[in-house]
Formats: sequence, structure tokens, C-alpha cells
Amino acid sequence: MVLFFTAILIGALAYVLGSISPAWFAGRSRGLDLRFEGLETLDFLNAAAVLGKPVGVTVFAADIIKGYIAVGAAMLFTDSAWAALLAGGAVVAGQIWPLFHDFTGGRGTATSAGVLIAASPWTFLITATLLALLSAVTGRRAHAEVLTIVLLPGVAIMVERVELAMVSLAIVLAALLIVPRWRDVEVLLGARKANENGEPEDPPLD
Repeated sequence: MVLFFTAILIGALAYVLGSISPAWFAGRSRGLDLRFEGLETLDFLNAAAVLGKPVGVTVFAADIIKGYIAVGAAMLFTDSAWAALLAGGAVVAGQIWPLFHDFTGGRGTATSAGVLIAASPWTFLITATLLALLSAVTGRRAHAEVLTIVLLPGVAIMVERVELAMVSLAIVLAALLIVPRWRDVEVLLGARKANENGEPEDPPLD
């Protein structure tokens, strides 16, 4: 029973932490709601696009710290890799579907990076390198992100081997991260057209 309530507490606190959006506060400081500006997401990319690169870097760092704190605290107080899985999944879910902003958030990239830095630094380093290489090869960040997310569990298996909780965390993160990128997946698979900027197009209305 104690274990059950501990899990509920960890998950709830991590989700609430994830729901606190630095991008939203950055936008409101300029009188804007980034959910309705630019890319219409509460993340560092939209903050950089609408408010400038220095703001985007600040939001990026804050989102990383958010993921790191959630997982680091869970592991510190429980000494359990499974707590890291629970906290990591919950904080990224909060970033993507924030409680305080009508469940409309960001794409979870920076928060997931913070989660991996805390839980499996080598998985983070290899994944970040892979993303950079794929971005250079494909020339499209969105495609590189999708491919890196798909490969993330494989990287975790290579690094963690028999550590089931860490491999499971990578699978959970990949599943969460792919949801807000589904239109990019459709473009990559040829099921949706992209415009001249490489952004997914909406299908024509009947």
C-alpha cells in the first residue's frame, strides 16, 4: 500500500512539474500566448521563433532542468530505477499535455533530454549525437527527430543492456515524443504532403 501511494505521489508531482511551462511564462511576459503564436507550441523552438533566440535558449535550459529534477529527485528519494521511469514519463507527459494550459503544450524534446541526463547520461549523449548526424544527413530537423525517437529504445538497449527499467523508460519516452510529431511521421512515410518549407500540410477540405 505504501509503495502504491509512493508511486501515485511521484507520478502526480512529476506531472505537475512538467505542466509548469517556462515557454508560457516567457510569452506572457511579452503579452503573448505562445499556444496561438508562431508554431503554436509551448516549447523552446516556438519561444525562439517568436521571442528570439536568447529567450529560446532560456526556455530550453529550464525545460531540461525540469526533466532532470523530476527524475533526479525520484531516484534520490527512492533509490529505484522504476521511480525514474514513472517520474520521467509523467514529467514529459506534463510538458506535452500541461494541466495548467488546456493540455496544449510543447513537443517534449528538452524535458526528455533532462530526463535522460538524469537517468542514463550515455543514452542521452549517443542520442544527441545521432540527432545531430541525422539532421546533417537529411537536412530536415523534423525528419531527424522522428528517426532519432524511433532509434532511442535501441540506443538504450545498447547502453543499459539488462537494465529493464531504463530500457522501458526509453520506450515510454519514444511513445510520448512521437505523438505530437505524428504529422511529421506521415510526411516521412509519404502519407501526407509537405509544403516548400518542409512543414506538414493539412489535407484539403471536402
